[in-house]
Amino acid sequence: MTKLATLCSTVGVLGLAVGGGALLRAGSDDQVAAAGETQRDMIPWPTMLPAPSGSETPLFSLTVSAAEAGGSDASRADFTIRLLALGSRTCYEAFLPSGTRSTTCFHAETVRTGFAYAAYQDHGGPITIIGVVPDDVTSIEIAGTSITPANNVWTYVAATGDDLAFTVVGSDGQRATLGQT
Repeated sequence: MTKLATLCSTVGVLGLAVGGGALLRAGSDDQVAAAGETQRDMIPWPTMLPAPSGSETPLFSLTVSAAEAGGSDASRADFTIRLLALGSRTCYEAFLPSGTRSTTCFHAETVRTGFAYAAYQDHGGPITIIGVVPDDVTSIEIAGTSITPANNVWTYVAATGDDLAFTVVGSDGQRATLGQT
């Protein structure tokens, strides 16, 4: 079994989506074996998050102050996120309630679109979305809620089946929407 499938089997993490890709989960050993050697570590999950087309326009700045300052912690009610810059990438390390530690990195151009995010789901429970945005993003609108980023990070917790389309709003009024809101 690959490292991710082993990690998922050991820790019990069932979902992960990065940068708008399809939400994925580790399958049973039989499902993993049936997927073949090249895709052994992930089995497609029903679409739960809108996916970017890959041709989104970078509307926002390159500045992510919390990462550029040498790392910044953004604590949430039930988990902690550490944001840092690694070359041209902005990364975060999340310590999730399930005990899972996840490190995710995004290229600068992805952060500039407003669609640098990952989603996690553990054992069919709630979906936790973590997004990274530049300094000039003032809010994220998702499921009728407006979220103000803290230290360049936003989070949202949703139930399976919720509409997770979202709009990123900049200080100049620019809006970038992912999915149908």
